[in-house]
Amino acid sequence: AIFADPDDRAALMAWADHLADKGDPRGEFAQVQLALEDARLSARARQELAARELELLAAHEREWLGDLAPFLLDGAVHR
Repeated sequence: AIFADPDDRAALMAWADHLADKGDPRGEFAQVQLALEDARLSARARQELAARELELLAAHEREWLGDLAPFLLDGAVHR
């Protein structure tokens, strides 16, 4: 469903919930990012979500990027 319609928030939330239920931190990361899209959020809630987003990214970005991590995070260049 996500490939068919990448803007389908219900499908994205279902995917995020599924990952989170399985203990995959990408699920919480997606949940946080989707929540941040809500224009009705208070400034405090937005700040808390943004802080959690950064925490998750800092904890998992190398794993999520895999072999790309040295190039995207460390500026490694191999010829």
